[in-house]
Amino acid sequence: MRQKEGRFYTDEQVSRLPEIEPIHPYFHEWQMRARSGKRLVSYLQKKNKPLNILEIGCGNGWLSAKMAELDGALVTGIDTNKPEIEQAHRVFTNSSARFIYGTFNLDTFGKFIKFDVIVFAASFQYFPSARGIIDEAAKLLDEGGEIHIIDTHFYDTEQAKLSASRSKKYYANMGVAEMAGHYFHHSLNCFDGFDHKALFNPKSWLNRVTKKDAFYWIRIGPTQTLPGREGFKKAIKVSPTGGDLEGADNMVGRQSLYHTFKRYNTLRTHRISALPIVILMPHSACNCRCVMCDIWKDNKNLKQITPDDISKLVRSLKKLDTQRVLMSGGEALLNKKFLVCVRY
Repeated sequence: MRQKEGRFYTDEQVSRLPEIEPIHPYFHEWQMRARSGKRLVSYLQKKNKPLNILEIGCGNGWLSAKMAELDGALVTGIDTNKPEIEQAHRVFTNSSARFIYGTFNLDTFGKFIKFDVIVFAASFQYFPSARGIIDEAAKLLDEGGEIHIIDTHFYDTEQAKLSASRSKKYYANMGVAEMAGHYFHHSLNCFDGFDHKALFNPKSWLNRVTKKDAFYWIRIGPTQTLPGREGFKKAIKVSPTGGDLEGADNMVGRQSLYHTFKRYNTLRTHRISALPIVILMPHSACNCRCVMCDIWKDNKNLKQITPDDISKLVRSLKKLDTQRVLMSGGEALLNKKFLVCVRY
């Protein structure tokens, strides 16, 4: 179907999207998508933190690749169109974005993977139940996360009926009448009950004058205000072995795909990208004489950490997402500056 519509692109064209030659039949549509994509990326950049992003219905992956250029971003794109996913793998080999061929559902990502941002770009219209897909997507959001919907038309009730009729004729004329059953005309009423905001309104007076863009940009969330999410604020705690733990004593804390990736990268390369737990030895000597331990036998070679050492470490530990610092030894309390070190 996409081939008949002229929506399959060469690898060279995909590598340059959303820029495309002016003679292309969808040139003006891509100009709109370039502006909406730029607005979204700029918005995410202003968050000034690493983001774990999921794009549902990523197609050939051009937008996922753009978002992956954000500092520290980990982007996953998923789509049911196998040729386009294969193309994304070919074209964006140098991108940190990863692409998955498959249907979006919770089982695809597992129980503990959460996203900061979930994006639907020109894909929301392919889901029959707007509220259903929002509810499903929200279950994969980390606390404070957001859903962003761009490049999809939304209608009032009467417009939706007329547009559905036009779609049926369009697909019938192309010889694929059955495709009309896979394209859905949602109204803005589908967001009622959700904490949502139109970050771009094509019906604003300025856009009515310029007539540049036809698509709404809808943000849903932050997630703590989404309806029907009982217990969402409760942190999911994950043990190092993957078990489900509760309470504040969990050694590792909430996991995300982003942090999992950083830890994996540490294991497979020579570069340390993440240190969730750090063990420091404030004082190497020990005043005990435990029979199962011989640390005390090396008391003459005393080594200890100073507050100055700790102050230099703090910035690095923050960058490495360190969540717990264990004070070990020897006997840590033998360090006369121990409490000063702990205050850091």
